[in-house]
Amino acid sequence: MTEAAINLRQSPDQYIEIPFNIKREAVLENFKQERTRAKVETIVDEIIEMAAKVAKPKGIYRVACVSARDGDGVEIDGVRFNSRVLARNLGETSTVIPEIVTCGHEVDEIDIPPTEYIKYYTLNVVKQVIMSEATAYFFPYLRDKFGLTDMVHLHPGEFEDFPISAQPLIFQLFNDVEGSIGVRLTSTYTLQPMKSATGLLFSSEFNFESCELCLQAHCAARRKAYNPRLVKQFLE
Repeated sequence: MTEAAINLRQSPDQYIEIPFNIKREAVLENFKQERTRAKVETIVDEIIEMAAKVAKPKGIYRVACVSARDGDGVEIDGVRFNSRVLARNLGETSTVIPEIVTCGHEVDEIDIPPTEYIKYYTLNVVKQVIMSEATAYFFPYLRDKFGLTDMVHLHPGEFEDFPISAQPLIFQLFNDVEGSIGVRLTSTYTLQPMKSATGLLFSSEFNFESCELCLQAHCAARRKAYNPRLVKQFLE
């Protein structure tokens, strides 16, 4: 991607529907009680069939430009992000791809009462599997489309320097997120549907994962170990 050819605020929002195939085994991995396996498998098949009929995972993205920067943060298309980690990872890079991806409000609207515990739990697992498949498709799609080498992906809330309160700032970089992909932000910065995520993608000289700044010891989503050297490099 040629950064000189990108003009501030002239890139429109881009919408994409994401192909998916709910993997039965990925859902069943979340059930450990073998004595109820037959019953669980019947319920899993039922919920997968329901979800597959309506689910429409999707994403929205656009090309944005760093309009100002200092050691404590950056402005992206005029929206200020106070984050030293973001500023240092960006370096002199001037192009950022803000993105939002979701399992889709369609599958989120399947109505199963919490009192039907196994079905309710299974539906949440299915939505997470759809979300995992959506991100596995969406991020490589953006990486390849924009030629993002050494891609860094920052999510609000993954570490203290880039808090969950940055969620509204990412929404500000788009025209109409809810109208485009059905994702809205609550007053407590929670995304609805909950199986959704926001982030900033860009090329960086650092082979960085936000997990390297996180002290949470037990996390199923951890991609890299805590790295105290990076804490000094980015935050001290």
